[in-house]
Amino acid sequence: MGFHGWKGVGRSVKKGEKGIGITAPLAFRKKNAATDEKEIRGFRVVHVFDISQTEGDELPSLTQPTGSAAQWIEPVERLIEFKGIDLKYGLLGGGAYGASSIKKITVLSGLKPPMRLEVLIHELAHELLHPDRETRKRLKHSVMETEAQAVAQVVCQALGMEAIEHSADYIHLHNGDSEVFANSMTRIQKCASGILSDLLGNEQPPVRRSDSENKKESKRQPTLAA
Repeated sequence: MGFHGWKGVGRSVKKGEKGIGITAPLAFRKKNAATDEKEIRGFRVVHVFDISQTEGDELPSLTQPTGSAAQWIEPVERLIEFKGIDLKYGLLGGGAYGASSIKKITVLSGLKPPMRLEVLIHELAHELLHPDRETRKRLKHSVMETEAQAVAQVVCQALGMEAIEHSADYIHLHNGDSEVFANSMTRIQKCASGILSDLLGNEQPPVRRSDSENKKESKRQPTLAA
């Protein structure tokens, strides 16, 4: 959380500590909308601090993403499938919540909806930003994790969740910092915007169909005489 947020829970940012840059969407209520539906009109950088950068009262546990996430899980799963990426749930080693292995995403079974949604978006970001072995060999681990988590944070916040504190913890854990974040800003924004456009622009992303289904569909199309 930010400088004043830590103050509110009885902790202070240590002298000389530098904030971790996180992209946050600028959400505005749509004009003439019947509900509180919002639209994204840009992004801004906010600086937050990991708990290790603060001192003071003990906190009960590490932060977790929060908010209403259940309604977005299925659309994100459909989007992953539409991108041609295999998705499955199961067990993962090493305490990982998710894994991206090029055209395949595995998510730990049993996660609560907010964490499940964030992990899905995080791994989707890996697939979009780091789509092949060459890219994954070229980029440092800290760069890839910072990019994927920053995208997840932007998208989750735009969907109404609160994940800034968790993202700061995660990025700090993987040795990410403001310099890494700044160098990847354009890539992060482009990827997050693309995911949000797919989710918010189309309430139900198109479902991929097999070749046989497409052939059946073409046979049903009427033939117009010249």
